[in-house]
Amino acid sequence: MEHNEGGIATILVAEDDGSIRVVLKATLRSAGYRVVEASNGVDAFALAVAEPPTLVLSDVMMPGGSGQELLAALRADPRTADLPFVFLTGLDEREVRIMLAPSTRAASMSSYADDYLTKPFRPTELLSLVRAQLQRFARRSEQRLRLEAEARQLREFDSVTGLPNRGTFVDRLSRGLAAGGEPVVASLALGQLPALRQTLGQGPADEVMREGANRLLDSARSRLGPSAVLARSGEHRFALAVEGVEESAVETLLRDVLAPLAEP
Repeated sequence: MEHNEGGIATILVAEDDGSIRVVLKATLRSAGYRVVEASNGVDAFALAVAEPPTLVLSDVMMPGGSGQELLAALRADPRTADLPFVFLTGLDEREVRIMLAPSTRAASMSSYADDYLTKPFRPTELLSLVRAQLQRFARRSEQRLRLEAEARQLREFDSVTGLPNRGTFVDRLSRGLAAGGEPVVASLALGQLPALRQTLGQGPADEVMREGANRLLDSARSRLGPSAVLARSGEHRFALAVEGVEESAVETLLRDVLAPLAEP
């Protein structure tokens, strides 16, 4: 379940009938949910933008901003576009299905409600629907976060070695320099890799590059400390940046860092 403040899911109720709002609020609070309420779509939208809830329950027909207008406004705002939205309606099932059917709506598919509940309803029906929507939203959020992490990995890291790529290395180096750092930067190369790739193919060459990256990273961290940054900067090249090293000691340190590459 997705949670808001204090680990409690927040449900926004938009309903112009005060007696129905009382029932909704009591039912939802009895199940441990936090409830915020509005009597029309305009006020409900303002509440949602000020403090995005976990789920929206909205009547369809309301003065001062209908449920459909509320839905369209929420879907159009990046802060609330992904919120689960459920209509509460006195329309019969056939009318609701027509209202929500993709082929009959002028708006894009992103304007659809996630579900609906017809009035009158039993408390158990309401709570079952809310739980189902929160679980669905949690799964959707987890999937989105996973995809965002994968996209970031592809954007900032080399797919073969897992090291930062050239762009990420340059960005980190620039930030370090802007903060007053004075890193020593070295370029390292696996000189035989192009010939190996030509002879054995891409797969074996990638394995060599991956093994070389692992050895260099372990060696750099053990000899230079955790502040050392190693990146893949080219087809068979690595870039290494390290702070606090005297220029006179660089050649000896690099020899030590490269030593594991000579091991079988």
